Amino acid sequence: MRLQWERNAFATGKNHQERSPVSVCQMLQLVESKRYSGLPSEELSFGSVETERKSLIILSNVAKNQVAFKVRTTAPEKYRVKPSSSCCDPGASVDIVVSLHGGSQASPQDRFLVMAAEMENAGSQELAQFWKEVPRSKVVEHRLRCHVLESAGAPVSPLRDSPVETPASGQQDLSTVLMRVMACNCRLEQKLNTCLWVQKVLTVLVLVLLMLNLLCLYLL
Repeated sequence: MRLQWERNAFATGKNHQERSPVSVCQMLQLVESKRYSGLPSEELSFGSVETERKSLIILSNVAKNQVAFKVRTTAPEKYRVKPSSSCCDPGASVDIVVSLHGGSQASPQDRFLVMAAEMENAGSQELAQFWKEVPRSKVVEHRLRCHVLESAGAPVSPLRDSPVETPASGQQDLSTVLMRVMACNCRLEQKLNTCLWVQKVLTVLVLVLLMLNLLCLYLL
């Protein structure tokens, strides 16, 4: 995707001598990778799948001098940009990988800003010092929105897949449940009767032991 201001610089059809001098706004070509057709070029796309957690920005320097660039985001805690700041030689290109960090999720409110400026004295300038001294009027800015990809599998309504129960099948299910409840009641009743019988036997044994103890005390 060639930026609009660069397209306008070469849309007049005039020869090289008649064109105005190349300004800072004509030095950069910006290309964003598209995961599928139809996405506008001003967006970076992210999704929940592992292969959709990265987007690529390609910067191509079409100027005669070296170009310094840096990428900023409104959510630096969510994204990792490599490289976030560097230089690009004339005629060269730089791949910038923007990836989600950890378990972070992309949001449509997230924004990215690509800043670039031509370095006239590249050999004698450090990058950090250059950004402090470069005039604001010589900095090219291009903003990118965040596009969140939807998951491939759409949720299926449970009512759509569940079979429709007829009155006959409902009555059959109800009778089955009642039979199971009655069987459980019978088993519980049997266990209760067994417990009562054991309780009676234990009571008799306790009484016998008490009588034996009393008899022993009487004999002593």
